[in-house]
Amino acid sequence: MEDSIFFDSHRLKATDTDANKRVKIPYLINYMQEAAWKNATELGFSTYDMLKNIITWVLNRMYIEFHELPVYPQTLKVETWPSDLDKFFTYRDFRVFDEQNKMMVQATSNWLVLDINTRKLIAVPDQIKNAKFSVDRNGMEKIKGKCSYDENRTTNESTTRVSWFDLDVNKHVNNTKYFQWMLDSLSLDILENENIKSIDITFKAEVGYGEEVESKSYALDSSSYAHQIKSKSSGKVLVLGRSEFK
Repeated sequence: MEDSIFFDSHRLKATDTDANKRVKIPYLINYMQEAAWKNATELGFSTYDMLKNIITWVLNRMYIEFHELPVYPQTLKVETWPSDLDKFFTYRDFRVFDEQNKMMVQATSNWLVLDINTRKLIAVPDQIKNAKFSVDRNGMEKIKGKCSYDENRTTNESTTRVSWFDLDVNKHVNNTKYFQWMLDSLSLDILENENIKSIDITFKAEVGYGEEVESKSYALDSSSYAHQIKSKSSGKVLVLGRSEFK
């Protein structure tokens, strides 16, 4: 269904990039999710549309492959589309291209539906299933396996308090913030000098204003790292993830 495919464009700003002129990962993910928001709006299933029925979208998992990080002042084309659905999950894929139409980034993601009143996950509503928006664009395979974390191996840790500006329309932390917190636990040398290859992130629970969160990590091997983000007060695991560099 060609109407399900959406294209957006972003010209990189200097403030969106790091000291090496590379786009900051949270900004890039914001571009992708903004395209997803616009696409869902066109299809009639945006978060605002969902909230009218006291339900909302929540991101469950996302896997991103970075072939090359965009650099200032490139203009990027972001492509996104709903790729599949089943009883509980909807799936959405992404691609990011440069001006020469070279693919720089690709990603796949799993989404769930949350009942606002009960804060419990529910099956995908029939009106979404019956709309038949899914389209095959030769995207990435569905994410396999699970992320895990051994706290006894922790070597890096950072703590932050959730601010008002971290919250989204659902009044919990916007998922793009977790990408930032996850990578913030790594050393400056890695962030400044290494090229990121992939991120795999699973969202386990939500967290709200004023809570302190702990981001922990350790090396799995010479190029990849395990990550965990927890609520400091409740001890609840919020995120499990893995990053890989090249």
